[in-house]
Amino acid sequence: MDGFSEAVLIAAMSLGLFLCAIKRSTVIENLRAFVSEPGHAVNLGAARIVFFATTLFLMPWRNADRWAALPAELVHAPDGTQWLADLGLASPETVRVLMAIMAVSTVTGLVGVFSRSSAGVFALTGSYVMWLPESFGKVDHTHHMLWVALLLAVSPSGDALAIDAIRQRSKGKPPPTPSIEYARPLRVLWVLMGLIYFFPGLLKYMSGGLDWIFTNNLVNHARLTWLSFDEVPAIRIDQWPAPLVWGAAAATILFELGFLFAILFRRTRPWAAIVGFTFHIATHLLMGIAFTSLRMLYLTFVPWHRVLPAIRRQLQGVHRRKLAPPRIAAIAPAHSLRAEENKLVSIRLGSFVSWGLVGVTALMGLTVNMNAWPVAAYPIFPLLDSELVQQVDVTITSQDGTETDLFDSDADIVQWMPRYKIQRLLLSGLDPDLAPAVSRVVSCGLADPPRGITVTSTITASDPDLWDTPVRQETLLAITSTDGSPPTELAMTACAN
Repeated sequence: MDGFSEAVLIAAMSLGLFLCAIKRSTVIENLRAFVSEPGHAVNLGAARIVFFATTLFLMPWRNADRWAALPAELVHAPDGTQWLADLGLASPETVRVLMAIMAVSTVTGLVGVFSRSSAGVFALTGSYVMWLPESFGKVDHTHHMLWVALLLAVSPSGDALAIDAIRQRSKGKPPPTPSIEYARPLRVLWVLMGLIYFFPGLLKYMSGGLDWIFTNNLVNHARLTWLSFDEVPAIRIDQWPAPLVWGAAAATILFELGFLFAILFRRTRPWAAIVGFTFHIATHLLMGIAFTSLRMLYLTFVPWHRVLPAIRRQLQGVHRRKLAPPRIAAIAPAHSLRAEENKLVSIRLGSFVSWGLVGVTALMGLTVNMNAWPVAAYPIFPLLDSELVQQVDVTITSQDGTETDLFDSDADIVQWMPRYKIQRLLLSGLDPDLAPAVSRVVSCGLADPPRGITVTSTITASDPDLWDTPVRQETLLAITSTDGSPPTELAMTACAN
């Protein structure tokens, strides 16, 4: 970062601190309200439904058994989980059981049957099942799904919009009243979302200063992402006028740096949610990064305790009628001292786990640890001033000498693993000692064992129109056989599972 960019950053921080100082009473009031203002059980119940419905749609456990069947030699465990890798990968059969448990807990969490236990089971099994795809060269940052499940597990997430709530009412328990117990999980979630954005936004700027904005940097990142997905979107940002691209880059940094602070204030919170949701729509359209699991969490900003009654009144044909005064629920029988103590312990545990998660996430951001599990900083997309990109190509040579691109073949791995994951897996397996494992993975699913496998690095211009025109090429790994036999004795055994 150059001196002028550093001066701009210092000036912006100084201005922010100055505004906080002159409005300190308002700032303190909003901060107190954020951490102590009670919330509604309906909002937490709606968040539970949103999360598990999104999870059921995405099925993050999909293909976990296939990942478990990959050679253990190719495992590159995320930071903090090498001990787990050292234990050896669970068998595909065991992983299928865990996948089934995750699926069942997702359904029960969605309808609100044993809501807290369902969320806890999901977090526990998911910490391993979702770890598997993250452990072969590329961390995809699905961490927040486990965070949400953990927050739901340590909060009364089944007190509304759940079968659990119906059971509680049938036993004479009064409807829940506003409480900090219902507010804390959502506010902690919003802070976690803010941290997901804040540190990447800060590190973007620190990596290049104003050059991150006023250069071709954003276009370079977009093109690199298109190449990794092997798909160019209909709306191409590289064809926009430069000022429009710069505006998009500036908006990105301003949003990522400002979201965390905007959610702390009642007035700016709705606008932060609208801008954040729009941001993810834009990144999906322009870069192909959907981030559905994070984008759908913006529905937790909706005040469902107001929206759902309004919808119900409309459906019942009640218009322009003032709401009747709320009925005062009958006082429930006094709980036993033990029950009150258990509730207090539950509240304290929930608070400790929730804010502890915030602390660990902030620490990961401060240390720029993007490769840890299950807590990590999220991708920063630093300044990218190169107009060149790297492609990883894999050529399979059959017994008769015919050469076929891996991604055009019948190899099993191509059918279920994303292209960018395959490339990162192979890049992490370039050690000649890992050649048998690479051969095993690539050969699985082919009708005949190949005579040779070649992994090549191709440098091209980032412009999609020039991807087929290499600037230079380099062979990274070549596995060959001179006697017509498979490159390794393990070549066709990967499909056994």
